[in-house]
Amino acid sequence: MRNENSVGPLAAGFLIGGIIGGAAALLAAPQSGEETRDQIRTEGIRIKDRTEHTIDEALNTMRKASEEIEDQIALLQAQQKESLEQSRVQWKQAIDEILAITKEAAAQMKQTTSRPVDRSVEPVDESVHAASL
Repeated sequence: MRNENSVGPLAAGFLIGGIIGGAAALLAAPQSGEETRDQIRTEGIRIKDRTEHTIDEALNTMRKASEEIEDQIALLQAQQKESLEQSRVQWKQAIDEILAITKEAAAQMKQTTSRPVDRSVEPVDESVHAASL
């Protein structure tokens, strides 16, 4: 008999749970089709606006980064141009110095070779020279 009595309360629990669940389902029932479409449309517009805003921010960030890179490139180009000009000036100075030294050496050599030979030194007698060897 105990088994018969235990089925009653279990059935009553299922019945009460079903009633409570049904009431909750009616309270949480979906909206009408028109309301659902409006909600989807509104959410879609909100997502579109957020996406456009995010894209605009990303584009602005990329533009700023691009401008900064262009500025850095221009600065580096100016520095390289200045460095090359300094090197060119230094090389020109070095070449001019070498040319001046070369011209001076050539002039000195020309003076040395164009002097008259001193004839006051008497020629060495070859026989004396040969005997000393």
